[in-house]
Amino acid sequence: MTVKIRPERRAGVRPLPRAKLDWVGSEVQKAKDIEAKIILQLKRKISRSDIASLADQKRKLLWLFYILGSGFMGEEYLRRLMADRQSDELVRLLHERISRSGERKLRRLCGASDRKDPNCCGGTSREAKPPRRR
Repeated sequence: MTVKIRPERRAGVRPLPRAKLDWVGSEVQKAKDIEAKIILQLKRKISRSDIASLADQKRKLLWLFYILGSGFMGEEYLRRLMADRQSDELVRLLHERISRSGERKLRRLCGASDRKDPNCCGGTSREAKPPRRR
């Protein structure tokens, strides 16, 4: 059995319309969404005796900061964390709810390195010592 195609239904190869890919805009939106999730995690009221919830919050925060730091906006968020403005809700909540060592871990996930800046991450410098003379 052969199928006959009517001439009005024949369509040749036509070029596709020009595509627009706003990857910067999508990365900015992704960073905003992750920041909102981080703020929700930081606003959670967890008692000190609820170890399971505290561990879950820490795990989620580490993962969210890892995604944020490895993305396009990682440097921007590192600058925000290093600027230490109390008007910034994310920075304020980090100071209020997270220990200093926890803050250092989260900053490192955004790209902070102790070796580059001795004042980074709480001032602990791990600069290489000069070689010993024999």
